[in-house]
Amino acid sequence: PEGYYGLGRAYIMIDDYENALHNICKAYNIYSDMKSPYRSDAEDVMSLIFQKMKKNHNEKLFDKIMKENGINVSE
Repeated sequence: PEGYYGLGRAYIMIDDYENALHNICKAYNIYSDMKSPYRSDAEDVMSLIFQKMKKNHNEKLFDKIMKENGINVSE
């Protein structure tokens, strides 16, 4: 999961939030399966990505990527 997490963070640095989210979601799912406490770090990054995507009016894309990765977004 660390590879996906690191790649997601790298994509954030170049403002590629779509690819960042795909990778952070993969890390999140692996952390969740492992029952790792790092899951909360991935959640924090997903929240950051959401804020960036919302600013760019890409909330629907955020929701689509989350759904594709089997992650339920609660309001």
